[in-house]
Formats: sequence, C-alpha cells, structure tokens
Amino acid sequence: MFNLSDSVIPLVMGVIVLVASLISLKLGLSVAIIEILLGAVGGSLGLHTQDWMVYLAGFGGIVLTFLAGTEIDTQLMRQKFKESFLIGFFSFLLPFVVVAAYTYFVSKWSAQASVLAGVALSTTSLAVVYSVLVETGLAKTQIGKLLMSATFITDMGTALALSILFIKPTIYTLVFVAVSIVVIVLAVKFSHKVFDNPRLKNKVVEPEIKYVFLLLLAFMYFVWPTLYVLIAPDTRVNRLTGKVQRFCPNANQWMSQDEYDKHVFPIDTTKLFQEAVRHGSGPAAIE
Repeated sequence: MFNLSDSVIPLVMGVIVLVASLISLKLGLSVAIIEILLGAVGGSLGLHTQDWMVYLAGFGGIVLTFLAGTEIDTQLMRQKFKESFLIGFFSFLLPFVVVAAYTYFVSKWSAQASVLAGVALSTTSLAVVYSVLVETGLAKTQIGKLLMSATFITDMGTALALSILFIKPTIYTLVFVAVSIVVIVLAVKFSHKVFDNPRLKNKVVEPEIKYVFLLLLAFMYFVWPTLYVLIAPDTRVNRLTGKVQRFCPNANQWMSQDEYDKHVFPIDTTKLFQEAVRHGSGPAAIE
C-alpha cells in the first residue's frame, strides 16, 4: 500500500478515469465496469476519497439518475406495465429472499443484518443501467426502454424496503415530503419558461442545463441533510462543510463521524469485526 499525499490523489484519480475510458473502448465493455474494477485496485493501493470527490460523486449520481428518468417512456411503461412490473419486482424480490434467508439460516446473522444484506444485494443502479444502455445504443430501443422501466420498479422496491425497515418517522419526514413536493411542483409549473424561451433556447451558454443543475442542487441542499435525520435522528449535515456530523451525548456536542467513533468506541471496531468474521460469528457478534 502506498502512502499518497492529498495533492497527488486527484492526479492519480484523473489518470485512472482516463485509463478506464481507453480500456472500455478497447475491450468494448461498459466504462462503469472498468471504473469500478480500477477503483477497487486503487483503493487497495492506498487511494482514498476526499470531500470534493464525495460531493461530485453524489451530484454525478443524481444527474445520471435524472437523465435516466427522462429516458423512461411513460407511454410504453403503461402499455407494458405487466412486463415492466414483473421483471422489476422479481429482480428485487428473488435476490432479497435468497440473500436474507442464506445469511440468517446458514450464516447465522441477526435478523436485521440479514434483511439489510438482502436489500443491499437486491438493488440495482438506474444510473449505471442507463449509462450502459446509452453506450451500447440500446437506450432508444423498445427493449432498452423496457429495461429502464423495470429498473425503475426495482429501485422503487429498494426504496420502499429501506423506508419500511429502517427509517424512523419524525417531524423531519413531513419536511422531506413537503420539500420534495414543492420542488417538483415548481419545476413542472415553471420549467417551460426556461426551455421554451426563444432568448434562452439553444444558446451556446446552455442556460437550460444550468437551470437543471440548479434544481438538482436545490434538491440536494434541502433533501440530503433530511435523509440522514430520517435514518438516524442524531445525525446532521454541516451545510458549510458538507460533512456528516453526529451528536455525542457524553460530550454534549456535534462532531465528525471519526471523532464520534473514537469517543464512543475507544476500541478498534474494524479489528473487532475482523476477529468476529474470522471466528465465524459474523455481524451477529457485533450487536
């Protein structure tokens, strides 16, 4: 493992991204697959994420998901609803049931850990599916649109499962729903003033794209911190730094996740987990 300085990591990451693109063109594989593999190799060699990378990754994922949503043919989805629903539903349900059952009955994990493993391994990425379909030229075909619709159903199943199993409803749940509705309604009502305005349409500076980015950034600003509160009420996002913070009752103050772990868990939890796995007890031993 190499000890890379923070100033070198962006350069190395840029090289990896370029090499991934060249390899994907050479082998005819999706660039997402190559990037994941090279990212795993880079991580094992000492690369680590930085704050700006996390933010760009989150924003990029949201943009890709937004673009994927615009490619869903709602008319085809209505016509082929049965096929879309069945493909999406069973692509979520079958891995969920198999993984949860195996980890609970065979690996002897706890019920919560088994369910979480089932959800994690039954989900898919609408953004990744979209990028692969675009690269292969299938995004505009009927089978590609059907796959997009089915993937949408799968993602909805994952979101519902996580909401039902892990989210603790609070007043912030209403805030999350209210902000989401307001952003969507305003976007639907006023977006045509930007997209159909002859003074803004098809210009070199592309104000339409910047308007879409503004909507997504606004959604991230109001919704992303709320999501942490929904899942863990003692968690917040510092709007100045963008970093996740947790409230430590013992110290009576907000602190970073690393500081929280050191304060609450003075022992090395990573080594504890490794020892538990080595002795075959799995996540059940950590509870």
